[in-house]
Amino acid sequence: MTQTNDLVPIQMVNRDGAAVVVKPKLGAKIKLNEAEVLFYNGIDKLMARIILQELMAHDTRPVQS
Repeated sequence: MTQTNDLVPIQMVNRDGAAVVVKPKLGAKIKLNEAEVLFYNGIDKLMARIILQELMAHDTRPVQS
């Protein structure tokens, strides 16, 4: 079974319709097998935890002791 890799771009917009230019700072970059996750400063802690749990659940590397 193959999984598709989803890349979801987002853009922050004001309520009055004017686009806001936000240049977030990269907080962490994690590579695991073919997956790459970029965490930017200001990410919600719960969201980061869920993403990391899902990433580790699909980890196929052997456990090292």
